[in-house]
Amino acid sequence: MGDVEEADRLLRSLEGRSADQVRVGVGDVQVVLDDGSLLTLACPVAVAGRSGPRVEPTTLDGVALLHPWLRTTARDAGVDVTGALSFTVGPTRLRCAPDPSYEAWTYDGPGGAKVVCMPGGGLAIWGARPRP
Repeated sequence: MGDVEEADRLLRSLEGRSADQVRVGVGDVQVVLDDGSLLTLACPVAVAGRSGPRVEPTTLDGVALLHPWLRTTARDAGVDVTGALSFTVGPTRLRCAPDPSYEAWTYDGPGGAKVVCMPGGGLAIWGARPRP
């Protein structure tokens, strides 16, 4: 299994999960999920079907996009070959594209699994593969 397929498999665990907390930090937003996993967004977020610039997740507009996650569950989560993370919260489809200079998003999943969208869109994965 390739990195994109493995990351996509791990990120699918976001589906059906609700957020317990949405925390705004300096330069990123952390979403703590009901299973203890953590999604960190440090990239501008695009909203499917909406024209205009992408939204910084640390702004009020960015937090407003994630706020419904506190009352509902995510669906249609996945990663594409560019390293972009997409998921739907409520009626809104969000997409976090890679950045050429920094880590755009990180997922700390159950059992120590971790996926990081590296600068340029490469994916780093820990704890997702059995050790030989």
